[in-house]
Amino acid sequence: MSASTAKPESVKEVHDFLANEIQRIGKHLSHGEWPTILVGVGDLGEISASPCRLLLPFHYPATVDDLDKRSPDHFDFPQKWKSPWKKIPEFVEQHEIFSSLEDKAESILASEQHKQTRIAVLQDACAAFESSLTIFGIESDTETWWEVNTFHISGPRIPAPPAPVSDAQILARLCRHTHSYVGKSRFEIEDGVITEVDFDGADTTDATIDLLRGVPNLKDLLRGLKRMSLKHTLVTERSLKFLERDLPNVVIEYSHYLK
Repeated sequence: MSASTAKPESVKEVHDFLANEIQRIGKHLSHGEWPTILVGVGDLGEISASPCRLLLPFHYPATVDDLDKRSPDHFDFPQKWKSPWKKIPEFVEQHEIFSSLEDKAESILASEQHKQTRIAVLQDACAAFESSLTIFGIESDTETWWEVNTFHISGPRIPAPPAPVSDAQILARLCRHTHSYVGKSRFEIEDGVITEVDFDGADTTDATIDLLRGVPNLKDLLRGLKRMSLKHTLVTERSLKFLERDLPNVVIEYSHYLK
């Protein structure tokens, strides 16, 4: 991320706030017990910093029967710890700009540009912190706090989950990325195999489909899948070509959000 995309005044404001919070965390909590910092970024332009523990390995349901069981959280936070919120003027202005846009294409473009700017500010602000401290971010207005919805800020990256062993594990992870329900009713299932799934809506992007890249034996694990719906999504031709090549037996029902 280029430092030139981040305003110096925003970088300083974020740095000073996070530095104070990290110092406060260090005074009251054991670094060994709470080794990571999660930075929440709200739509309205505010940020927070929460001490966090990664509950590794990240868990996703392994079987169809597991789909209806409550999945363990991926992050743990100390009880009774209160993380204050800090409004960042540049981020507040971004929200005001986004809220005033009526054109869908302009809204999507602005949303992505704003997100990348916020990440650049956060990364520049955290560049001077201890290199062994993992700091990552998440959009705080989402309801599903899972590793697939995070972005790296500084320090060691949070690890990926273990390689999936079933169709349920692969597709549940995509559900988490799109903030959608994970359960049997979410899929069409025949003889214990997922045959159809819908990932409709603008929450589904190329980043969602990218979660399938590099999965060992992807075609074999999804051998029972016959149909995937990607209607009104932000998926582009890049992802469609990947799906057609790697999952040739799956019918892709596709339309773009802006068309």
